[in-house]
Amino acid sequence: MYGGEEILMGRATARNPDGRSRDEAPTVSVICTAKNAASTIGATIQSVQAQDFGDWEMIVVDDGSTDDTARIVRDFASSDARIRLVATQGVGRGRALNLALAEARADLVANIDADDESHPYRLRCQVEAMRRHPEFAIISTGRVIVEGRARPVWPNFGAVRTTPVRDVTRELAWGNPICHSSVLMRKAAVVERGGYGEARRFVFDYDLWARCAAARLRLGEIQLPLVAKRIHSGQKYMHTARLRYLCSGIRVQARAIRTVGGGMHYLLLKAAWGVARLPLPLGLRVRLSRLRYAWTPRRSGS
Repeated sequence: MYGGEEILMGRATARNPDGRSRDEAPTVSVICTAKNAASTIGATIQSVQAQDFGDWEMIVVDDGSTDDTARIVRDFASSDARIRLVATQGVGRGRALNLALAEARADLVANIDADDESHPYRLRCQVEAMRRHPEFAIISTGRVIVEGRARPVWPNFGAVRTTPVRDVTRELAWGNPICHSSVLMRKAAVVERGGYGEARRFVFDYDLWARCAAARLRLGEIQLPLVAKRIHSGQKYMHTARLRYLCSGIRVQARAIRTVGGGMHYLLLKAAWGVARLPLPLGLRVRLSRLRYAWTPRRSGS
């Protein structure tokens, strides 16, 4: 138990669908925190089940939802022993993420947000990349953008074999170059950095990446769009908390610049872009966010 939270296991046979005993630690633990995500959580879980790499477990932390999120996860868990639900009374995003990390049994931990989806190749490509590149503590991927309730349209990768990994550590100075839903992390490295900041309200991921960089850990990216990032009006940074989200991100970026180097003009550009967007209508902000995700500044030689 964790502060009164209830852990619910999937009811299934003694072996998982991949043939591994439930007592054996999987290669990858997929973590997901959800709150009132009933409209999207099913597609998120299905995208993990559709992976062509089957040695995973999935821990979904329902952080005090008032809709059908927990029931939907229970239904999946009842037929797939790899899926577990951890239900809380509402402990906050940072603590929910750390709870999911604590529940993860694998040495490699992947995150997927409750409104996003993974390409079927994602875990296989990332595990292979982690094995080839022990120098990276975190490996992310590219992304496609979907709006509202649209489903992703994936590009045709053909037969993907070896996936090159590019170092994006220094790009933290530009802002957050890493899509949280795309990361595969070495659990020990992240836990040693203190995990997610439980006192924070925003940019939990960017803050963690900056602390990892400060500890001289390297962050990489597979340049294939292996996750679908959903942009919608229910996200805090797109709605009521825009100014606080912007200020939080600027503070983390200032720390990242001091760690990895770079001019403070990066910070000024981010602030100007963010302030200019604040009064714009929601629909226009959604489209500008789509453009931002589609074009991430790249520094030569990084």
